[in-house]
Amino acid sequence: MGDARRWLCLLLVCGTYFLAFFQRTMIVPFFPEMLGEFGIGYAKVGGLLSAFFIGYALFQLPSGLLADRYDSSPLLRAGLVLLGGAGAVFLVTANYAVAWGARFAGGVASAMMYAPGTRLVAASFPASERGLAISLLEIAGGLATVASLSVLPALALRTARTAPMAVTTALALPVLAFAFWLRPSTGVSRSSAPGLADYRRLAQKGWRELVLLVGLAFTGLLPVNVVLGWLPTFFTEAAGFTKAGAAAAMAALMIAYVVVAPFAGKLSDLYGRRGILLVSCVVQMLAFAGLFLVKAVGPQAFAVAIVVGIGNALAVTPMNTLAAELFGVTHSAVMVSLMTTSAQAGSAIGNYACGVLLDYGGGFASIWTMLIAVLAVRLVITRGIRETRAVPVPASGRMPQRLREGEP
Repeated sequence: MGDARRWLCLLLVCGTYFLAFFQRTMIVPFFPEMLGEFGIGYAKVGGLLSAFFIGYALFQLPSGLLADRYDSSPLLRAGLVLLGGAGAVFLVTANYAVAWGARFAGGVASAMMYAPGTRLVAASFPASERGLAISLLEIAGGLATVASLSVLPALALRTARTAPMAVTTALALPVLAFAFWLRPSTGVSRSSAPGLADYRRLAQKGWRELVLLVGLAFTGLLPVNVVLGWLPTFFTEAAGFTKAGAAAAMAALMIAYVVVAPFAGKLSDLYGRRGILLVSCVVQMLAFAGLFLVKAVGPQAFAVAIVVGIGNALAVTPMNTLAAELFGVTHSAVMVSLMTTSAQAGSAIGNYACGVLLDYGGGFASIWTMLIAVLAVRLVITRGIRETRAVPVPASGRMPQRLREGEP
């Protein structure tokens, strides 16, 4: 694939990431308002957020299998159509069940784009640039989260909250047109595509790494998505922030994420994925411990938000790249799908659990305690992964013993 075309493919996938991440979190700044609009408690509000992750999780594996066996283009286009329709239904309904269904459909649509998009980028870029390319996808997702958690509530102060949501949902149309024009291809043919027997052999050969990667995804994305889902409500309901103040704090968090993400990708290219993931565990633990100290509006709250953003950036990018490299680009879509299924299941469970904790008086301190415990488990899992880095073979033709054995 030529240099210009692969960058256009990256631009397209960045567009799908932006739309999916925006729709994922666009309801978060309005949790308190939705209590009254739907006449529900925090558990059901958390259920609306979890519905997206449930749809995302359930369709990840089918999406990955399809992406490994067929081209990414049809899945990307179908996902864009479904995402736009789901967003439109959510904006006009006043019925909780319909709203839950629309959120679920949005998650399915995002799954239809996520694994094929990651597969397309992994196939388009060499290993030496893959971490950086995937980090640019995370930047697109980060910018979408900035828009939904910061820009959206600021605009909602001047107009109905559905107006800016509708404009962003409509952006699916130009991205869809771009996908039809570009028609990206991963070069998959039916004869070269992996079959079920290939996946069975792959799982038998690398079952230990597969189990660890699934556990890593569950414990890795749960803290990231839970803190993004509930931190704005914490700022407004427990720390005395105004809606605009909470939006500013979340903007600081996501700007830190966007700035650090490409460095996280490049550092993982240079020093290995596992090492950066271990660092992320420590940074996130420190950030969540810092949230215990946030009692009011002030520079301390913004400093903790920035550390949360840095930890999240260090946690996400190396994880997807690791899956592609441990099991090969040919199987990367289904491996990313397995990880994402586990991650979204963790996010759905975590977000609903947070709502239950708040409904039953546990308070936000119980949420931060839960996240630190999850990160402690993730630290143990990460240490158990044996990373194999792509390195050039020496002139002698023999690989160093340490690398032949697959050690980091």
